[in-house]
Amino acid sequence: MFQAIRRQLTQWQGAQLSHPQRRRIRRWTGLFLFEFVVVLFGVLAAQRLQEAGVQARARSDAAAAVERAEHETASFRATSEYWLRAGPCLAGQMDVLMRAAATGEDLPGEFPRPRMPLSSFTPWTEGTSIAARSAFGEGLVSDYAGLQVMAAKMAEDSHDLAGEWALLSLLDPRFGPVAREDRLNARVAAGRIKGRLASLRVTARNAVAAAERRKVATDPARRSLLTLPAGCETMTP
Repeated sequence: MFQAIRRQLTQWQGAQLSHPQRRRIRRWTGLFLFEFVVVLFGVLAAQRLQEAGVQARARSDAAAAVERAEHETASFRATSEYWLRAGPCLAGQMDVLMRAAATGEDLPGEFPRPRMPLSSFTPWTEGTSIAARSAFGEGLVSDYAGLQVMAAKMAEDSHDLAGEWALLSLLDPRFGPVAREDRLNARVAAGRIKGRLASLRVTARNAVAAAERRKVATDPARRSLLTLPAGCETMTP
C-alpha cells in the first residue's frame, strides 16, 4: 500500500491537477497516514509485549534464584553453627598442646583432624541481581551477596586450617621420636590454628545474623550430619 501511494504521488508531483485529482490526493494521503499510524502502533505494541515477556522471565529467574539462595543459606547456617560450637573446644585443645609443647610435659595424645565442612552459593548474574533488587528490595540482594562472600571466606580459612592441622602429626610418635624442634613447630601450627578458628567463628556469627535477618532456619538434615569433634559434644555456641 505504501509503495502504491508513493508511486502515485510521484506521478502527480509538479503536474497541473484538477479538483477531483486534488481530492484524490487528499484521500490517498489520508490512507497513507492511517496505515502509517496503524503500523507504528503495531510495532510499539510488539515492543511492549516483548519487553513485558523479558521482564516476566527476569522476575521468574529472580524468584528461582532467591529460593535457591534460601536453601543454600539454610545449609550455610548449619555449617556456621557447627563452627560456633566446635571452635571454642578446638581452640582449648590447642591451648593444651601449646603449653605441653613449651614446657616439655607429656603431650595430651592424638589430635584427630576435625570435620571441616564447606558451603557454597550459586553466583548471581548482574541481570538476576537487578531483577531481584526490583522485585524484593536492596536488603535481600545485599544480604545474599554478603553471604556469598562469607562462604568463600569460610572455605579459604578451612583450607588453611586443614594444612596447618596436618603439621600436628609432628607430635605423633608413630612417625618416630618427637624432637624438641617438632614440639616447637607444632606449637607454632597450633597458634595459627587458633587464629583460623577465631576467623571462622567471626564469619559464622555474621552468617547466622544474616540468616536470621532473612528468617532462614538451619537445615536440620545438614545439622545432623555435622557431628562435633571428639571431646566437644557438650559444647554450645
